[in-house]
Amino acid sequence: GQKYAVKVLRPGVRDRIEADLRVIEATLPYALRFAKEGQRFTLSNLADQFREAIREETNYEREARYVEEIRENLSDEPVVVPEVIDELSGERVITMEYIGGTKITDVGTLRERGINPTRVVEDLQRAYIQMVLEDGVFHADPHPGNLAVDEHGRVIFYDFGIVGEITDETRNGI
Repeated sequence: GQKYAVKVLRPGVRDRIEADLRVIEATLPYALRFAKEGQRFTLSNLADQFREAIREETNYEREARYVEEIRENLSDEPVVVPEVIDELSGERVITMEYIGGTKITDVGTLRERGINPTRVVEDLQRAYIQMVLEDGVFHADPHPGNLAVDEHGRVIFYDFGIVGEITDETRNGI
């Protein structure tokens, strides 16, 4: 009787990712040779960030830990973070409670349902201020496919494959 959202890492995906990363690493010196001086550092940095992000995005055990941490951190906010179902999750699969909602950019439907889009944006903003400035760990892929709004007007966060962390020193500086 329960609905779940299941994210599965298909067989061979990690091997293909590593092969693609080797191609990027092998071609980067050639790209750097033709890049303007100011772009060289940016290209190298971008390659490093991509390598790290793609590996993190396929680490479902890491993702499950972050989901639970952020879920707990935001428990007093008017947002929803689905619960991870530990007994149905592992290295190659993450299972979470299914929470349906309206795409956050579907303003017409939100208004039809009596949900104030401005309040939704304000709630999302407060959640991010808390994640970034108070907790130091945040959902780092907030595109419309990863954000929805439930029937009560609460923002739903999906897909925690990319999570950012901010040090105490940086948070205090901000």
